[in-house]
Amino acid sequence: MNKWKIRNLQAADVAYITSTWMTSFRSNNSFAREMKHRIYSSEHNRIINSILSEGKTLVACDPEDDGHIFGYIVCSSKDIGIDVFHYIYIKGPFQKNGIAKSLIESAKTAEKAVYTHKNQKAKWIHEKLLGSYNESNYNPYLFFAEV
Repeated sequence: MNKWKIRNLQAADVAYITSTWMTSFRSNNSFAREMKHRIYSSEHNRIINSILSEGKTLVACDPEDDGHIFGYIVCSSKDIGIDVFHYIYIKGPFQKNGIAKSLIESAKTAEKAVYTHKNQKAKWIHEKLLGSYNESNYNPYLFFAEV
């Protein structure tokens, strides 16, 4: 039995997910760091909010406390049979425990996957997706196409 449960996004999660996504991506990706903070903050936040309202977000949390979030996955499915993963975040103390793999498996609806974000800290994403999918590719343009 897992030491976490996976549930759907709740309204109370949105601020936490937006904040951790914005902060972790900016600190671990040169694309985000090279622009003025106000531009990054405004534009990335706008797209994230659109994806959170339209896409699928799964949250891994404490089985006895829905508010204690261990990590999350933000994704969408394309009608062309591809799962699009926009962001996977696992809190430091919970990394390397199988949470990311569990979230990926729970979100899977197709045999091919695309991920729209990558950073220096999460170079494992491609290999993790290949463990669950027949094909995995990086395509950041699908992130911007969501709005």
